[in-house]
Amino acid sequence: MPDSVPKFYQSDLPAKPEDMKRVRRALHRGPLVRKALIEAAGLTQTRAMCAVDALIARGDVCYDSATREFSLPA
Repeated sequence: MPDSVPKFYQSDLPAKPEDMKRVRRALHRGPLVRKALIEAAGLTQTRAMCAVDALIARGDVCYDSATREFSLPA
């Protein structure tokens, strides 16, 4: 894993707890690419990526740069 944590939304907007819950729920179905995750979570791109950034920083979501997929840690 790289030393730096990737950021998918270039802002410091705080993630809403309910958005983080929706992203985690969407990822319980399996790994998803960005567009599929946004659609599965039912959020706007901004809200979904703010939630993803917060979840990655907490270690609750992983990003695979080779496949460009988000997933829950094993």
